[in-house]
Amino acid sequence: MPKQRFTVFALLVILIDALGWGVAFPVLDPIILKNTAHMLDASTSLANRNFLYELALAIYCIFMFLMSPILGALSDKHGRKSILIISMMGNFVGFFVSAIAIPMHSYLFLLLGRSIAGATAGSLPIAQAAIMDISDEQQKASRLGLVVLGNVVGFALGPVIGAFFMDQNIFTHVNYQTPFYISCVMGLLGALMIAFFFKETYQGDKNLRINPATSIMDIYHAFTQKQTFRYCLVLFCFLFGWGMFFSTMPILLSERLGWVGSSVGFFIAYVASVFAFVILVILPKLTQKFPLPKIIFSSLII
Repeated sequence: MPKQRFTVFALLVILIDALGWGVAFPVLDPIILKNTAHMLDASTSLANRNFLYELALAIYCIFMFLMSPILGALSDKHGRKSILIISMMGNFVGFFVSAIAIPMHSYLFLLLGRSIAGATAGSLPIAQAAIMDISDEQQKASRLGLVVLGNVVGFALGPVIGAFFMDQNIFTHVNYQTPFYISCVMGLLGALMIAFFFKETYQGDKNLRINPATSIMDIYHAFTQKQTFRYCLVLFCFLFGWGMFFSTMPILLSERLGWVGSSVGFFIAYVASVFAFVILVILPKLTQKFPLPKIIFSSLII
């Protein structure tokens, strides 16, 4: 039972991390693209607002990318539990700073909050490692599937939370800060549950040395190894194109079609839900019938 409970809470950590990226989409649209929070000078051009919007989205991912290997190394040295708690508290602080940046009318404070949340959102490998620590060989495959489930559910729910809890047609007393406060509370609850409801799965190795340049070295090794170069290059190209599409879609919906932030959030949630359905239902069936290279090639063509 304790192992099952740990798995549930590790999945909660993954889900909260995934929420952090999506919850911002419907909020950043009005406060930056439309400048309704007066964070930017009134004379800021549409092109500059588009750039600042993209930066506010991207900085979360940039810091998650830089810090994820370091958080993983810290968990190998100090144990999983303490680093997971730090990650959840980082989410709490990051979302709180993002929320108070809105009434402060401070774009720089918003970037700070997004950076803090992103830097501590790279806990997916830690939660995954913790689940593997308590899984035998027969359980690993199914529990890795649960890791994917937690990630895609959080990815799909993030825009819904952002859109739902700032829509004044649904709730009278909500505003642009509310989705960030919701995420803030979830981060705090996650930290408290991890602190009080499960035991450490790996005590760590105190003698382990941590290299701050781990992220850069990982990329270097991935692209210099013949076995991984082709796959990394394909994945990079795909994610580069997908990221451009996904991050600029709210700009198109807002500026060209006149959609409001909540509508943008629900649209992104729809796209994320289709993604989750394909990952969880369609892809497992395809992998049973077709070789992976053919699936990858066909998917990229589509």
